[in-house]
Amino acid sequence: MRRCFEGYDDWCIKVDDAFTPWNALVSKIGKANVDTVVVWAGDNVSEETFLCMACWWLREQPVRLLRPVVRSKPNRNYVAVQAPADLAEMFPTAGELNDAVRGEKVYSFRRLCDGCCQTNSN
Repeated sequence: MRRCFEGYDDWCIKVDDAFTPWNALVSKIGKANVDTVVVWAGDNVSEETFLCMACWWLREQPVRLLRPVVRSKPNRNYVAVQAPADLAEMFPTAGELNDAVRGEKVYSFRRLCDGCCQTNSN
């Protein structure tokens, strides 16, 4: 798994708080006047959850959210297994998530969080 991170040393954030990268992104959007964020998510449960999480964290940000269509490899429909050149070819397929879709994703993530808290408190 560590091989996925090779070459990204300048990108990694060394933190103990899992929310620090999300807070940093929200802060950067405001400071850098970012108007578009691209979310790469394949057709699988974990990356769909990530997409829902991204929509939740960015729910109050005035940014466009784009999601490229990730072509699956046989039995491997994850972004991480794609070669950079393949991802570059997929980028033009990016479609904007409208407010209704973003709202559904936020609701889905909130439901997951609520369900998780209820399960852990029993």
